[in-house]
Amino acid sequence: MKRIFSISFAVGVFISVSYTGYAQDVIVKKDASSILAKVQSISETDVEYKRWDNLEGPTYKISKSSIMSITYQNGATDTFDSFTNQNTLALQNSKRIHVEGANFVYDYNGKPLTNKEVFANVCQGADYDFYKNLNPSMVNLSYPIAMTVVGGLTLPLSVWALYDVLFVDRERSVMGEIGQGILVGIGPILTAVGIGGIVSVSKNRNRLNSIADRYNSSFYSSMDASVADWELSFGVTNTGGIGLKFSF
Repeated sequence: MKRIFSISFAVGVFISVSYTGYAQDVIVKKDASSILAKVQSISETDVEYKRWDNLEGPTYKISKSSIMSITYQNGATDTFDSFTNQNTLALQNSKRIHVEGANFVYDYNGKPLTNKEVFANVCQGADYDFYKNLNPSMVNLSYPIAMTVVGGLTLPLSVWALYDVLFVDRERSVMGEIGQGILVGIGPILTAVGIGGIVSVSKNRNRLNSIADRYNSSFYSSMDASVADWELSFGVTNTGGIGLKFSF
C-alpha cells in the first residue's frame, strides 16, 4: 500500500509539473523579450493578459504593435507582422502632406501645418524663407489667367488702334492721342503680364509641391528602415524552440 501511494504521488507530481510547464501562453515581443502569461482578450489594437506567476493579480495590457507572436498553451501561434505593417501604413498616411494654396496641409485631416511645424519637420533654409514669404496671390492662377484672357480679347482692338495711328491721317486732340496709345498697348501689355504671371505662379506651385514630395519621400524612407529593423527578431516556434526571423 505504501509503495502504491508513493507511485501515485510521483505520477501526480509529474502530471502537475507537466501541466505547469505547458499551460502558459508565451508572448514574444519585438525586442526579443518574452512574457509568460495567460491571455485574457485580444482587441484590434491591444492584448490583455495576466502574468503566469500571478494569475490572481491585475490584468495587463500591451499594444499589438510591440508583439511579434503569441504561442498559446495548445501550441497554436498568432503572429502580428501584418498588424505592424498596417500601423506603419496608418502612421505614414497620418504624416503625409500636400499643398493647398500657399499652405502645407496634412492629408488625413486637412489641417494646415503651422510655421513652426514646417520649420521643424518639412523644410529649412532657403526653402523655408520662400514658404514663409508666400501669400495666396503668389500661387493663385486665377488672376494671371483672367488677365491673359482679357488681353487676348483686346488684342484685335489694339491692332486696329495701331493701324489707325500708322495709316489713317486724321486730326486728333491730345486726349485722343493718349486714348489711342492706350488702345494700342492694352492688349499686348495685359497678355504679356498675364503670361508672365502664369509662369511665376506655376514656378511657385511647383516648388511647393517639390518640397512636400521631398518631405513625404524622406518620411517614408525612415519608416521603411524602422520596419526593416522590426523584422529581425527572435521568436518561439510551435514546437517550443527558439528561432530567428529575418525578412527583407
